[in-house]
Amino acid sequence: MAWTDVIGQERVKQILQNTFIHDRVASSYLFVGNEGIGKDALAIEFAKLLNCPDPIINENGQNSEAKISDEFDKKYKSSFLSHPNIISVFPIPAPKAGSKDEGDLLSGLSEDQVKEIQDELEKKSKDPYYKINISGTLAIRVSQVRKIKQILKMSNVNRGKRVIILFEAHLMNEEASNAILKSIEEPSENTIFILITHSPEFILSTIRSRCQLIRFDPLKDEHIKEYLIKEGIDTSNLDFILPFAQGSITRAIEFADDEIQKLRDISLDILRNGLRAKVYREKTIELIEEITSLNDRKLTIKSILIIAYWLQDCLKKSSNNNLIINKDQEDIIEKFVQNFGGKNISKAIIECEESIRMINQNVNQTLVYLSLIIKLRRIFL
Repeated sequence: MAWTDVIGQERVKQILQNTFIHDRVASSYLFVGNEGIGKDALAIEFAKLLNCPDPIINENGQNSEAKISDEFDKKYKSSFLSHPNIISVFPIPAPKAGSKDEGDLLSGLSEDQVKEIQDELEKKSKDPYYKINISGTLAIRVSQVRKIKQILKMSNVNRGKRVIILFEAHLMNEEASNAILKSIEEPSENTIFILITHSPEFILSTIRSRCQLIRFDPLKDEHIKEYLIKEGIDTSNLDFILPFAQGSITRAIEFADDEIQKLRDISLDILRNGLRAKVYREKTIELIEEITSLNDRKLTIKSILIIAYWLQDCLKKSSNNNLIINKDQEDIIEKFVQNFGGKNISKAIIECEESIRMINQNVNQTLVYLSLIIKLRRIFL
């Protein structure tokens, strides 16, 4: 992986390289932007640069370039997250009660759990766009932050800077947030924190104010297409995938799934049944539970996103904007607008977004989804 391997994000690449060249590296960063647009990839690449013993610098004003040496790249090309100066933080299972504290982030976990985490880190090292997914995890816990603080107290015998990368930093629980705040307020020498999130509103304002904010842009369609082709992902349905991707590789992969058409059909059936004037509840609950019974939070969120995007198309049509996502549904969308165009479609979309926020906070998926349909009925009926 090198700067040139990170897809798009040229503006952010230049910002990070300039801070390194001019010795203005901050002690803490907050990388903000949609999922799957390169935040993780650039955090890893920046951490490499901070730890390369012989970086290559070509100064050219605002277009100056700083990159790692070929030798360093070859050594850590697909295993950088195992570098001794890199601490990767993400939700992991809680340790067994009464387990021995061995002073590392994985102490107290079973052999199977440790192996799963190591396998996920290996996948992430090989492909920074890969999303780490550990079974039975919900939050970054305070015990993880305490272990980090213990590690930082030890003298660093390695060259370069210690870089703590918090993937999905918005998943820190309250205790963990307060603990990390103290470390950010009083940073250890040669230590850099990089917090990565697509939901900065869930991060303490006191943490946000102490980090240098780096905003990432959605990727262009050609960048996403290039990645999908490179990874051997079927792009025959690209006209459907790209609008739903909204500039995100992660979403593009999700919507390239063979099952996505089926999910869209069920999701729109939920909306249609939910907006029937009479006898709607039993069938709507049945359809909702077809999705939520799998207890897959991402699947439920994806379903509600499909409804939100469909409603956005209705909003566009109501203002004579034909740049819609669900192009194959254009006739149905036009009929919906004829019947409900005078209603507050924008409020309906906001209700979808609020439902997604609640599901991300682990509120019961079925109750949230059913509550959403009731709110949509109040708006449209």
